[in-house]
Order: sequence, then C-alpha cells, then structure tokens
Amino acid sequence: MLPCLRINARGDRRYRREDLARFINQASARPTRDTRADAAATAIADADERFRRASLLLSVSAELGRQLDPNLVLSQLLDRTAELFGADRAAVFTRSSSGPFRLSARLNLSDDYVQAVEQSTIQQVATMALDQGRVLSVTDVWDNPSLGAMQQAYRREGINTITVAPLTSEGESIGALAVYHSTRHVWSEDDLELLTQIAAQGSAAVRNARNFNRMATWAAQLHSIQQLGARLTRLRSVNEIGQTICTELNQLVACHNIRVYRVEGDECLPVAWRGEVGEYVTEDGDALRLKVGEGITGWVAQNGLAQNLADAASDQRTQTIPGTDDGMDESLLLAPMLFDDEVIGVIVLAKLGLNQFGPDDLRVLEIYAAIAAQAMANADATERLRAQSQALERQLNSQRELLRVTESILTTLDAQTLLEEIAERLEALIKVDNIAVSVHDSATHHLRTIFARGVFAKEFLAIELPDDAGISGEAFRTGEAQLVQDELADPRVLHFDNLGPHAGALIVAPLRNGEGIQGELMIERMGEGARFTSEEFDLVKLFAAHVSIALRNAAAHRAVELRAETDPLTGLWNHGALTEQIERLVDQHARFSMLMVDLDFFKRYNDQLGHQEGNSMLKQIAQELRDSCRDSDLVFRFGGDEFAVLLPSTGLNGGRTVAEKIHAAVASLNDGQGTRVNVTCSVGIAVYPKDGHDATSVIIA
Repeated sequence: MLPCLRINARGDRRYRREDLARFINQASARPTRDTRADAAATAIADADERFRRASLLLSVSAELGRQLDPNLVLSQLLDRTAELFGADRAAVFTRSSSGPFRLSARLNLSDDYVQAVEQSTIQQVATMALDQGRVLSVTDVWDNPSLGAMQQAYRREGINTITVAPLTSEGESIGALAVYHSTRHVWSEDDLELLTQIAAQGSAAVRNARNFNRMATWAAQLHSIQQLGARLTRLRSVNEIGQTICTELNQLVACHNIRVYRVEGDECLPVAWRGEVGEYVTEDGDALRLKVGEGITGWVAQNGLAQNLADAASDQRTQTIPGTDDGMDESLLLAPMLFDDEVIGVIVLAKLGLNQFGPDDLRVLEIYAAIAAQAMANADATERLRAQSQALERQLNSQRELLRVTESILTTLDAQTLLEEIAERLEALIKVDNIAVSVHDSATHHLRTIFARGVFAKEFLAIELPDDAGISGEAFRTGEAQLVQDELADPRVLHFDNLGPHAGALIVAPLRNGEGIQGELMIERMGEGARFTSEEFDLVKLFAAHVSIALRNAAAHRAVELRAETDPLTGLWNHGALTEQIERLVDQHARFSMLMVDLDFFKRYNDQLGHQEGNSMLKQIAQELRDSCRDSDLVFRFGGDEFAVLLPSTGLNGGRTVAEKIHAAVASLNDGQGTRVNVTCSVGIAVYPKDGHDATSVIIA
C-alpha cells in the first residue's frame, strides 16, 4: 500500500470514528413507524440501483460482445466506463515482458501524457493493481512526491484521482483499465464492484475479439499458404521453387531478407536469397554457404527444429556472414523443410530490430516450409526422372549410332583401315583426347600398341608393356573394362617417363577373340576435372565388344586372303598376288625392279630324284630367295620352277646385285659330289617405268 495515500478498495474498509458512533446510535435507537418506512424506501432504492447496475453491466457486456475488432472493443470499453463513472479520461495499458507500459487505447489523453507514460520506468498504481490482481484507487496524485516524474505529468494533464482495474481473462493478463477524474473522487464499494465486473466483461470481450481476429488471420494465412503452396507444387526445378519462395513468402510474414537453403550431404547450399534493405541486398551465394551444424542455419538443418530468435546476435549458435555488420539488432525466423523425417532444406527470414517475429509467424513459416519441402521433393523426383529420361535418350541415340557404326566397321576387312574407322567412329560418339589399340603377344606376354591417335599418339605407339603391368594389366587379368576418373590419384596408372604425370580420366576395355583376350582399347580424356559418365563407360564397353568382332572378322578375312594369295608348297605369294602388287606400285607411280628367276635343269632333277625331292628343293630355293632379299622386298612363286621378286624403290643396278646374290644362293644348294643333278637358275631383270608401263608389260619385259 502506498504511503501517505488514502485508498478505498474492495476488501479494504476504513471508517472514521464519527461514522462508527452514528452507526451505533442508530442501531440502539428503538425503531419507529417513520424509520421502518425509511428503511423500506432505502431497500427499494438499493434494489433499483442494483437492477440498474445489472442492466448497465448486461448492456455493456452485450455491446462489447458484438464487436469483433479488439480496438473497437477497447474504445467502447473506455467510452462506457467513463460514462458510467463520470470519469474525465480513460486508458488501457499493456505491459511488455521487459517492463515498460504502453497505451493500447486512450480517451481524452494528450500525446504528451502518453509519451510520459511509455517513457516512465515507474508506474506504481498500475503495477500494484496488476501484481495484486484487484482494483486500486489513488486520490490527490499531484501532491504525492513518491510518484516521481509522473507527478508532474498528472499535474500537467489535470488528473487528481487514478483508478486502475486489471484486465484478466481465464488467467491471461490482457492489461489494465485506468479511469481518471480531474477532481477528487472517492469510490463506493458498489462502484468498485461494478468497475471490477466491467473490467472482467471487457477482458472477455477483448480476448474473444482477439481470438476471432487471430482465427480470421489464421484462416486468411492458411488460404494464402494454400494458394502459394499450389504455385510451388506446379514448379519443376529446385531453383524455381527457391526463387518463388523469396518472391512470395513476404506476403505471409513481413521481413527484410529471405534465404532458401538446400541440404546436400554435409552442406547447406543457398538456392535463392533476396534482401530488401541494407547489407541484405548485397549478399552472395559464396558467403552464404555453410556446413550442416554450422551457425544457426546449420543447427536447424542438423536438428530439424524451427527457431524464433528475438535477438540473433545474443544467440551463441549464430555466426556473422562475412562482409556484414555483426553489431546490428536482428531477429531471425528459421524453419526446416522436412520430407520423410529428413531435412532437405531450410528457410531463413531476417528482419532488422529485436522481437520482430511472433509465435504465429513461426507457425506460418513451419506450415509453409512443409509445403515447400513437398514441392522440392517433387521437383527432385521430376529432375531425376528428367535426367533419367535424358540419359536413356542419350543412351538410345548412342546405341543407335553404335549400331550404325558397327555396320560400318563390320564391313571393313582391312585391319589398318578398320583401326582408322574405329578411331573416327569413336571420336564421333565420345569426346576423347587419345585413342590407342594394343594387341597381345602370347609368346612374350606383352601388350603392344598397333594403333594410336591423339595428343600422345607417338608416345602410345612407342610403348610395349607386360600384360600384368598397370591398369592395362588389370583389365587383361580380370577381363573387365577399367574406369579411372582421376589418373593422378590412381596408382595403377603408368605415366610416360618423358611427359610425367598429367590429369585426366581413362577407360581401358579388353578386346576378345574366341580364345581369350586379343588386345585392348584405351581412350583418354585429359584435363583437370575430366570425367567419363556411367553412360559413356557402358557405351565404350559395348563398342569394344563390337570392335572385337570386327577385328576377328578382319583377321579371318585376311587369313582367307593369304590362303588365296599364297603358294601352299613354298608359302610364297602366288602369281595372282604378284599382279596385284605390281598394279599397286604402278598406281602409286613408285619406282621398282622385278626379277624373274627360272630354275635350270629342274625337270631332270625332278625326273631323276622324284617329285618329293623336287618339292623339297623348291622349298629350299624359296627360303634362299627370302634370305637374299630385304624385308621390304616381296618374293613370289610365279609357277612351276619359276619365281619372281619385287624390289620397291630399286633400279637396275640394285636389281642386278640382288640377282647375283640369288644366283649364288641357288647354286650353293648343290652337294658338289655329282651324286645328283645340279640345279642352277637364270635371272631376268625389268625396271619400272623404263621397261613397262603396267603389270603385263613389266612381266613380259
């Protein structure tokens, strides 16, 4: 109870001594007819007054109950209260959690007084009424020095008596109703009771109006969320969803900044962001990136719990974004995007100032984040399906092209032409920097490169590796294609000694024949970050299988050709092959010499010793002819006991030298004992183009 104040309050009765004496004298006096009549009249008047007050209370309750706007409820409450009790002024106070009072509604109060109330740290009467939960009345307030700065405010406003009634409904403190009289006003017990009841009715009306407006606001927000969510679900990419959230979410929750994060693995990646004021406008994606568990955003991503930070700077989980002011007052609202109990993203709202978001804002953001999560999950599924569809389309196109390529290479039966065709077709299917084909030598257990094209073609052609070395050895040993996505990180990759290690990706696919692995196809993509997709890897493996078939076909065809062009007895080229080779050299306009070797006395040798010995002699002569020639020279059996030799890039003198060598070699086959017929040879020489212009004329010459 305030010192030096006379307080009339319900439950706190005080009477003067003379009032008590008068009451005792009246009680002890003998009742008369007049006193009984007076008592009856008083009772009737009291009853009328009670009825009047009840009617007033019912009228006020009905009037307030019809209003659905809390501000109108407060305004009518002030008007009716001032009218009922003859007050000059009235106000409704609310008190924040930090203590200061704020006027929610006022009647006949100046702006100066309102400012004084909201700036004052001490409001004794209102504070005591709220803390004690009952009506308090104070008179002669301008003469009370204990009221501090407010004493002067009361004097300037012309206030003598202040009466404050708490506004409480169902245990919830709504505020306080203050009634002001300019002159000294002493409240009766009945008036205090009536004010208490009016405050209770007003509290209920305010609470109902607030609840109605809250429900109406919720309904409107839910309708807006439904509309915005419907737009989100129609989007087909995560980026579109993020941009739409940044554009439209401000319609639901007012803020200065919106950020949308996508959680991928252990990272929170910014998908979209939008700032309207200050440093928010200049935010960039690199600065917004963070790890799961890092900062308040990472904390929400890790724990899946929405957060409302009234003072972001005071929360130990927050961290300052580089390039922004870490001393500014900021409120944050964060909600996880949950799908199947997994956090797939986080929505962050920021607003300058403290206590800028309420519980309803958090609830709205949580609902919206749930819809956004569903939309983002749908977009993920759509993007995966689109990617799969595109991959299947690429695969189908690649396989269609591969079939066309296969048709082409399977019809190519020349080995060297086939390798060139393989390289060209493969480069059309897949971007590569190096292509190499190697064959396996089972005798030496080595892989030897027979074809290479690309940046390091020279280096690939120069190498010959054991079939158990490096990544090539791995492919040969396992019979499985090998994919290396980072050559620098894979120890199985053997780098060229003269070039050193280089970045790139590598595929080595075995080439099979009926007996096993006949060789390998290698392709390389060079550079930092070079990679092969799984579709490309599968395509190369399939291509290698087709190449294996083509190489087998070419080898089989060559074998047939060799049998058709080879003399079965001596293993030399036959007459038909001679004509083809001469025509090839003529077409190339290449100078050459031709030797025609005719055996002397071979018929006599054959008749005397038999055909078996004759055949043996022909084989020996064929070998001597090979040994007498260079590797580039070609030896043929022209027919019977006649042989021919083609000497590319050789003139008459060179031809004569080889002819003499052949003549001596054939003569050396005789045993010198005279036990059998000696076989010698005669050699004729023709030079192109001097002695002939085509195969026929050269042979005749």
